[in-house]
Amino acid sequence: MGRKVVWTVPAADDLVTAVEFIARDFEAFAATLAQRVCEAGDSLVEFSERMTRDRILEALQDLPADATVDDAIERLVFLEKIDTGLAEFDENKGIPHAEVKQRLGM
Repeated sequence: MGRKVVWTVPAADDLVTAVEFIARDFEAFAATLAQRVCEAGDSLVEFSERMTRDRILEALQDLPADATVDDAIERLVFLEKIDTGLAEFDENKGIPHAEVKQRLGM
């Protein structure tokens, strides 16, 4: 079974702020963005391993053929942020994914 998805407080606050800001001009886009982010969070439930060599190689192999070095770095930084979030979860910090979804009205 996967881990419980937990957001860092700044990440949850930033997401809600960004969605609210976008909704001022593009309500439908803001709703779509919130939905996609929540779906991505839901999919992380099965992501339970820490950053390992195999995970790094897998992440790089999943990039499209025309990916740039910047794309690879962005993907690895994203995975490191997930790892940092997991460490915070282990320390009982963060906001549960369900609460973030509730804050977004999902």
